[in-house]
Amino acid sequence: RDTLLTVKGHAAVRSQLDFNRVWAREALNIVYLPCVDTQKDYPLADAYVAQIPELGIHDIMEILVAQIERAQHTIVIATPYFYPPRRLRQALMTAYQRGVAITLMLASKTDTPTADRVTRGLVSDWRRLGFHVVFYQPQVLHAKYALIDRNWATVGSCNFDLLSLKYNREANIVVRNQIHVEKFAQQCDDDLGLCFSTPAQNANPNLFDRAVGRLG
Repeated sequence: RDTLLTVKGHAAVRSQLDFNRVWAREALNIVYLPCVDTQKDYPLADAYVAQIPELGIHDIMEILVAQIERAQHTIVIATPYFYPPRRLRQALMTAYQRGVAITLMLASKTDTPTADRVTRGLVSDWRRLGFHVVFYQPQVLHAKYALIDRNWATVGSCNFDLLSLKYNREANIVVRNQIHVEKFAQQCDDDLGLCFSTPAQNANPNLFDRAVGRLG
């Protein structure tokens, strides 16, 4: 289960420029800095956002945390793996403490057993904090998105975990066009309707899984 987008306009131009920069680095060993995106913070337009750790650029983390800090009602995070860095954890806990309902939609099972163990090893912690945790059942959940207050969303390659938000090269689209956000919110509702409070029966963690998860 994944989410695909058709990207047009300014966001498409930005993604092409970013692809060119990565291609130049990997294929030609030429390094050049990305251009400053003057429209990144424009509040009504969809935007392309890249995570470029080798240049110290962590825009996906910065934009996500800033939006969580502004959240007033609901936050839904869908991701196969969820072991977030401290800054994201603290932002979510602070949002919950001020009354924001937080839902984590996780994969029932993926093709990475160790990541599954770590994710499930933390579920009791999230629930103890007051988060609502559910597991997507029909297929492997590979979509990675966040929907905040049903008026802002981001989707892309970022798993919202420590590796993706600090160390990996990732790319997301920030969805702020309200027509697009509403379509996204409807899709999120459909996904939540296919979730259960526990993983599929063949993905239930045993004692070894829980131990590895806690260690992770």
